[in-house]
Amino acid sequence: MWYLDEVFVSMQGPPHSLWRAVDQAGDALDILVQPHRDQRAAARFSRTLLKGLLYIPRLLVTGHLGSYGAARRKLLPNVS
Repeated sequence: MWYLDEVFVSMQGPPHSLWRAVDQAGDALDILVQPHRDQRAAARFSRTLLKGLLYIPRLLVTGHLGSYGAARRKLLPNVS
């Protein structure tokens, strides 16, 4: 099980999204800061997250942001 969340941070200018993925043991899998918050940004984060891992989760727990679901359906169609 992976938990995906995001928070907005301001770094000397406009707010950016800080995307974070954590596994069921509480270990941070990946962190990414980017200015966009859409399906393309969620897919980019998911691709970088999956690149170095040896397993794919059975379940993703996300916020209610629609871009997470769209990216999950595109990259991980067998994960609920």
